[in-house]
Amino acid sequence: MRHLIAILFLLFASCVSARSLYWPSVAVDARLDSDGILHVIETQTYDLDGDWNGGERLFNIRTDQSLRLEGVDRVDGTRVIALAQGKLDGVDQYALTDGSTLRWRSRLASDPPFEHAKLIYRIRYSLQGILRGQGKEFNLAHDFAFPARPGRIERFTLDLAFDDVWSGLSKQHIERQDLQPGESVVVRATLTYRGDSVPSGVVIRPTNWVGWATLILLIVGVGGLLRLFVRSESQVGRIGSLVSNAEIDDAWLLNHVFSRKPEVVGAALHGEAGAAEVAAVLASLQRENIIKTRVESRFMRKPKLVMSLLGDRESLTGYRSRLVNALFFNHRKNTDTDALRKHYKGRGLNLAAMLQAGITNDLDRLPGWTNTMKPVNWPRNMKMLAGGFVVLVLGGILGGPKSADLASFMGFIGLISMALGSLAARLNSSAVDGLVLRFSLVALFGGPIVAFVGYYAFYASDFRYTAIELVACVIWTMAIVQHVLNLLRTDEHPKKVTFRRQLVAARRYLKHQLRQAAPQLQDQWFPYLIALGLGRNVDRWFRAYGAAHTGKTGFEMSSGDTSSTSRSSSAATGPTSPWTGGGGLSGGAGASGSWALAAGAIGAGISSPGSSSSSSSGSSGSSSDSSSSSGGGGGGGW
Repeated sequence: MRHLIAILFLLFASCVSARSLYWPSVAVDARLDSDGILHVIETQTYDLDGDWNGGERLFNIRTDQSLRLEGVDRVDGTRVIALAQGKLDGVDQYALTDGSTLRWRSRLASDPPFEHAKLIYRIRYSLQGILRGQGKEFNLAHDFAFPARPGRIERFTLDLAFDDVWSGLSKQHIERQDLQPGESVVVRATLTYRGDSVPSGVVIRPTNWVGWATLILLIVGVGGLLRLFVRSESQVGRIGSLVSNAEIDDAWLLNHVFSRKPEVVGAALHGEAGAAEVAAVLASLQRENIIKTRVESRFMRKPKLVMSLLGDRESLTGYRSRLVNALFFNHRKNTDTDALRKHYKGRGLNLAAMLQAGITNDLDRLPGWTNTMKPVNWPRNMKMLAGGFVVLVLGGILGGPKSADLASFMGFIGLISMALGSLAARLNSSAVDGLVLRFSLVALFGGPIVAFVGYYAFYASDFRYTAIELVACVIWTMAIVQHVLNLLRTDEHPKKVTFRRQLVAARRYLKHQLRQAAPQLQDQWFPYLIALGLGRNVDRWFRAYGAAHTGKTGFEMSSGDTSSTSRSSSAATGPTSPWTGGGGLSGGAGASGSWALAAGAIGAGISSPGSSSSSSSGSSGSSSDSSSSSGGGGGGGW
């Protein structure tokens, strides 16, 4: 069976390879008359090999152009045989099948296949609208060959003449040899019309005042919406300069950051309790001598966090009590990462969820935290979007000849821009840092509709769009832009925005300090560094400078120097100690980062079978033909 298939394949391949054509010569004789109409006699000499039915010529008719086919002849020696227009049932018949595809029959299906038969055909036609311009100046950019062809042209000649009313280009004689498929013969020139009346066969390009006016309307409209957005967000306090590092000192940090629990600070920055907040609670418990931890490094595995319970668990309340009881299950005094994974393997462990309710209560007591605004007026937004779409549809109906195509394309692009822009805006509506990048992403996803309208307005005269469809596109675009900007507005109270931006500034300051050999930090601040997601930065600092400050080369996370059990923060009540990487909370070889990684792994949770951990990690249509040529098209056989 395989041999039979192979034989059939070879037979088919040989049949396909036996069917070929090329042009020994193509001669084009063209003349541009006084009205700007191009009259062409195109003589094609074919070499046909195989079971071809006849020849084919594809005309590339652009917008505002028209083709008039005057006839097709077959040249047989000295005889010229005019082909008859018909249904292609008989030899020497031709048909213009779809207004731009010309076919003629050279062989009946019952006749033997061609064997490199040389056939000569002459196509007579005229093209109107190949010249475009204003006043007396008109641009010619016409392809006299037909690049979409399957074979080469061994010799191509063009003789192009102009009526006396045209100046700017003299009579042309062009010869090309071995013209490969895809190659063109384009003549470009700017011609001056010296006649008195307006030539009837040219395309008068209108002045672009409609396009410029539309472009100005678009810029003013979108610019106005952006200005309103920036002003409203600036009034809330979301847009503007953060507190500079030079303005931040220990007193500022104590007043704006360290007066609250580390885990509350972290959740306020990140939006919810996650792994960083759990690690911050563990670091606070460590500093209060309630637990003691150490990290065991393991090859090709995450480090193991080993914990010992030193204090009385009965003295703890709220989520700290639940956290300790979950970690030191079954009244045990010692636990570690592996023991927790084994114990909670079947049911899962989500420490961040244990913290969330209590932290939320603490956050709700902050000024303005529970007060929200309503930046999105949904009924008004929907009415404006619906109204913009209706206007777009009406513009497509009432505008020019290409208005429907433009309206369909802009409607499609607008819906995509609205969907992607709305998603990006909603995801960044609560952000208070990195706003330039975040707003740029929203513009990137929601901006294509603006870019396309601007493009078509700029080239309105080339597309011959009217004011009706262009203004409709602008209205539709502004409705989408307003909707996306409304979704990007924050619904947070100004006091809440201010506090969160203060945390961003504090994090930036602390991160800057961790780049210094002698940072202006205190070991009591270590839980806050963890809560703000700076554990890896502490690790990098210790790798570079820690050993010189502590003399440690191994890891031991000991208790802090304060005996305070304040529920708010040891940073606010305990004595200060110079920065050593955490005052025993860090160790050699970047152990603090390893501790943060190990504690964060526990904080991220242990998934139950068939589920994944949901806790937060705490880390932060139309195209312009003005630049292309007319003419061209394709040719071959059928």
